[in-house]
Amino acid sequence: MSTSNAISEELTAFIREKIDSVQTVEILACLSLTPDRSRSTTEIADCLYLQQASVRDRLTDLVDRHLVVDTGDGYRGVDGDSARLVNELLTAYKIRRTAIIALIFGQD
Repeated sequence: MSTSNAISEELTAFIREKIDSVQTVEILACLSLTPDRSRSTTEIADCLYLQQASVRDRLTDLVDRHLVVDTGDGYRGVDGDSARLVNELLTAYKIRRTAIIALIFGQD
């Protein structure tokens, strides 16, 4: 993100392609709290006060979208370019939450 807090075209495209709910953003944010270790579905559900089944479904989708890695004993964020875009998304979500939510729901 630039210093003007504008949402970049790259981030906008990433959101449109990979992010389909606020819950998805919240799960990515929860995983970013402990980037050095995996977190179980139960830990993530407890962190966000969500039902485990819902979190499990979202995690499966995030693995399919290559935004989360299933380590066998939990989940963690990915590395590389996707990680950079997830970090940019989480920063934008802190600063411009309403604008990010509008993008998620196609109201831009």
